[in-house]
Amino acid sequence: MRIGFLCFAVCALAAGPAAAEWQFRWAGTSAGVWTTNADGTSLALSCDRRRDGRMRVEYTVAPTANATGDATGAVFEIGGAVTEVQVEAYVPSGGRLQIMRSDLAYDDPEIVALRAQLSGGNRVSLPAQAAFEAASFDLRGSGAALRQLEEACAQIWEQG
Repeated sequence: MRIGFLCFAVCALAAGPAAAEWQFRWAGTSAGVWTTNADGTSLALSCDRRRDGRMRVEYTVAPTANATGDATGAVFEIGGAVTEVQVEAYVPSGGRLQIMRSDLAYDDPEIVALRAQLSGGNRVSLPAQAAFEAASFDLRGSGAALRQLEEACAQIWEQG
């Protein structure tokens, strides 16, 4: 009986949804890393040749009824550390989600801290704000993805 229960538990765990892995894309003049939740919310960092020395942080979240599309602060909580960055909202026409976007200098203290925290953490939480609902993202694979992004960005900007 115990062996049957153990087999059932192991099979149930194996059949469950896997944690989202971070993805990496490099298209020659741009590079990005991202993770997406089952509900469509996502978190991404990117760079491209047109924004020399700058990194974009974008996350897609559910807007609140009070969302105005104005700039707001986003709070990233990772393993007890908190980083706040200014973001601008972009709500696609007819979309149920909105994109929050921030472009920061690559060596800006906020983006440096955020990259370090994302690389070393297990989960990032974005507490609810006036403009959007709370969201959280698994950081499994983020360290490797961010290292790839940093190498790609350096090459892209060097060629630019």
